[in-house]
Amino acid sequence: MDGVCGVGRRHISWAVIALLGTLGCGRSQSVDAGTDAGTADAETADSAIDANLDATVDAAACPTLGPYDACSERCGGALCGPGHFCEFELDFCFDSQPAGDHRSAGCDYNLDAPISQRPCYHGDRVCMTDDYPDGGATGRISGQCVPREACEDAVLFDLQVDCLYYDLSVATEPPPVEACPTSDNARTPLCGPTCGDCPVVLPGELDLFQVPCIGVNAGRGIGQCTFSPTNHCTPGDFALSNTEIYRGATACLVELGDEEPVGGWITYVDSCRQYRALYPDDFDCRDVDWNSVP
Repeated sequence: MDGVCGVGRRHISWAVIALLGTLGCGRSQSVDAGTDAGTADAETADSAIDANLDATVDAAACPTLGPYDACSERCGGALCGPGHFCEFELDFCFDSQPAGDHRSAGCDYNLDAPISQRPCYHGDRVCMTDDYPDGGATGRISGQCVPREACEDAVLFDLQVDCLYYDLSVATEPPPVEACPTSDNARTPLCGPTCGDCPVVLPGELDLFQVPCIGVNAGRGIGQCTFSPTNHCTPGDFALSNTEIYRGATACLVELGDEEPVGGWITYVDSCRQYRALYPDDFDCRDVDWNSVP
């Protein structure tokens, strides 16, 4: 990841930034000596920048968290490069989304409202959070979608974080490596480490939908792209029969367990059938009447 001015991040105090108004690239920002009355002040400001840079750590010596550079107090006050932001509770630079990409780089779960969940859309990332309720079943979980190696590095820094799969199982083990079949529907394709991420936008008019990847965990290497988490499906949900909104027939992808599932994720019906065929003991497809889709 490029640092400030392409030479690694260097600490520049807010006081100096305020003094100069704008800041260029390191030592090359020297102010030429002039003959006007402001020359002395300009040279003093330039010396202050150099002294400030000399007093900080070399960005190359700063720690990394998987692919993420350190920032703020963890790296002498270093800033993040373009396309990243400093998560100040952890002091590492995480990804920000490019303009026009409606997917979120973060993850969010409301444990008090199961229909309000936002897992990662990435096929190979997990949710890193520092507010997972230890043994609790209520509250809100939010975090950043990161590669698993960042979670492994977190242990080295004694970061008090958990890394979670879409189902909130702790990602202590990687998913199994499974060959990715060709998706039956490219609008809601298969996802996962070998399949890739869910689409930036769905082809057609569904360009405002978050497309979370559901199903990947320590026991499964392939997931299924689904529609926005605000369209988490429940029995009798009219959205399951509303082909106009989704431009096609949909089904509710539900995870099977000891109890009858009370909700799931909307995806196209052919995608749901394909995913169910991959993991018939783990998933089913339900229609608006909550019957299993043939």
